Amino acid sequence: MPAYPGAAATDVEQLGGATLAVPFDRGPMPHAAGEAVLDDQGIPVAYKVAANDVLSTVSARFCVGETWLHWVNYVRRDGDALFAGDTLNLDAHTIHSVGTQNGTVYANALPEGFVIPPQR
Repeated sequence: MPAYPGAAATDVEQLGGATLAVPFDRGPMPHAAGEAVLDDQGIPVAYKVAANDVLSTVSARFCVGETWLHWVNYVRRDGDALFAGDTLNLDAHTIHSVGTQNGTVYANALPEGFVIPPQR
């Protein structure tokens, strides 16, 4: 998994002390065969989970670490279990507005002091 360089405590473009990752879609593969949702610049911002997807393989498909996926999805999901049809968030700027787990949207609080970038 890629290592993310540390961000300065004053840098608002960070996720919990790590510089923001920019996902890159390597394409469907076994255990990461779902649909990538792209923004208008072609950058993956969300992912529709397919049956038999595995978190570690999804993170490898998008060239981000499992920890990254965990934190950008922490607020709106309850753990890392994947269900077909889930929406995984890939964009640190939409932590509060993108993501589902088995048809449910959770409202978990981030740990105190955990820094996230401005939300849209």
